Amino acid sequence: MVTFRLREKALLFDLDGTLVDSKRDLASAANAARASIGLPSLSNEAVQAHVGLGVDSLIRSILGTEDPDLFRQAKESFISYYRKHLLDHTHIFEGLEPIIKTLQRNQAGIVTNKARMFTLPLLEGLGISGRFGAIVTPEDTGQKKPNPEPLLYALHLLGLPPERAVIVGDSRYDIEAGRRAGLQTVAVLWGFGTPEEIERANPDIIVRSPNDLAKLLSMPR
Repeated sequence: MVTFRLREKALLFDLDGTLVDSKRDLASAANAARASIGLPSLSNEAVQAHVGLGVDSLIRSILGTEDPDLFRQAKESFISYYRKHLLDHTHIFEGLEPIIKTLQRNQAGIVTNKARMFTLPLLEGLGISGRFGAIVTPEDTGQKKPNPEPLLYALHLLGLPPERAVIVGDSRYDIEAGRRAGLQTVAVLWGFGTPEEIERANPDIIVRSPNDLAKLLSMPR
């Protein structure tokens, strides 16, 4: 097995579905948005299938309409609800906290398509914002993964070249962005992406559990 040692590689993490399990809170916010325009609730799994490209994409997908007034009303309801309920059920995936605790700020970052208004309070609420030297959201570059610019900006903040970094994510967007930015790519199977989607994305390495990720990073478990 190929190993990436922390002293040799910076780690850029996706957030939702990679570091944190936010499925229930995102689904609740999505259903609050649907309820605001008279639509019935969706299952957590149905909402999960549309997570990955940010709030606008999520709202459009779960509404199934391009009506601008309905979109605006639903988005406002989503934002209002989610801001208040970011951490009702969201938590760090079991087994990842020991990894996070080993991170050095100058070699660790988060690159997410989640809006900054949600990302920073979530990380602060979980007590892990101080572990990352770069926290990049769409507001920083005007781009979202799979565009490589957010990853390159994170590396700029860390003062590192692409060949010194790995992107760890749970979706094809992470893998495509990493490949386009010149990073090595690690896909995890405990998040939002399906195994079939992950395999089609052709990452350098696929890991099935946090324990497997710890082994990959040559860390004690």
